[in-house]
Amino acid sequence: MSFSELIDKLEGELKSFVAFVEDASRWKTTDEGKCLEKFGAIVRQFYEKLPRKVLRI
Repeated sequence: MSFSELIDKLEGELKSFVAFVEDASRWKTTDEGKCLEKFGAIVRQFYEKLPRKVLRI
């Protein structure tokens, strides 16, 4: 299954997150530290938007 097929089947924040991961996989990395900082900041934003009940295991 390709990323595009997966993205089409998802909804909400998870769909946005998977689309972001696909986009991040195409970044040209000249400075790995900056790339990781950018990725970490975006992941943190997704995490903060999730309802607390989703985060409970």
